[in-house]
Amino acid sequence: MHQLNLINYNTSSDPIDLFNKISVEPETIIYKGLDQLKLGGGHLQGIQLYTYQGQNYAFVTGSTHHFAYLQIIEFSEKENKVIALHQLSEGDLRHAGGFQIYNNFLAVGLEDNFRKNYSVVKLYNIGNPKHFTPTPIASIERKGKRRRNTAGCVGITKHKNDLLVVVGDWNTRHLDFYKCPFPKGKEQLSFELTTSLEPKASDRSQWLDKKWRSYQNINLLTDASTGNLFLIGFNSWWMRQDIVDLFSLNFSNEAKLVKVTSKKIRKRKGPSFLWGGGAFFHDDNKLGFIACGFRNFKKGNLSVYR
Repeated sequence: MHQLNLINYNTSSDPIDLFNKISVEPETIIYKGLDQLKLGGGHLQGIQLYTYQGQNYAFVTGSTHHFAYLQIIEFSEKENKVIALHQLSEGDLRHAGGFQIYNNFLAVGLEDNFRKNYSVVKLYNIGNPKHFTPTPIASIERKGKRRRNTAGCVGITKHKNDLLVVVGDWNTRHLDFYKCPFPKGKEQLSFELTTSLEPKASDRSQWLDKKWRSYQNINLLTDASTGNLFLIGFNSWWMRQDIVDLFSLNFSNEAKLVKVTSKKIRKRKGPSFLWGGGAFFHDDNKLGFIACGFRNFKKGNLSVYR
């Protein structure tokens, strides 16, 4: 992993071409977990790669019966290991789901996965991962109808002059799009809901196939050369096959998705998009995927596709 030259920004190449070139054969990365971390219930929920001053890290979200948390993994030639664990919430907001990092912004949903009627999406400024503190620079509160106001997966990117956040509710039945002016500094941010989409109820006549899955993680990508938006959905057909779908996203006052390509990965024991998955850019704008395992008490393993 230390040999990957990670990029925290959007791509300047065609995302469809980059997506199709990704190998379905994984590289395995082993890392040292936290032996004392005997958390009751829950499992790992999402993963993203991040680089700071040439050093590579992975951020991993997780849930328990009592609180939501974020782990930071540091990669090095000597040893890959978890260097920090941060509690993101407690009480009802015990579930931290799929999330995304764009540049230095981390957006994650914290939800009540028991009542399923309340969630808060939080945005953090990462900076140096070794000095990271979970103090949000923005919060999006979602409350109301059961399952409709959860936040199981979140994506984030820059689009035009805005910071765009998409939130998937229970089993990603709906997508809600929020935006705010792209920040110039470290000011507190305020997002507004701009539009919502129910993919299964939308026109899917132009899709590669008509399947909209219960994505556990979603990522937004922007083609910097054209401004075109894309959404990646990570899913697993139980324990048999991991599936990644790529959609073009036409976003203005309304949102329209078109599935343009898909990649199926034969399931192996260990890491899976059933638990946590994410996309990353590396080495001159090449695209890759990463998946994490169920838990990582004494040790963890990751699968990297590039």
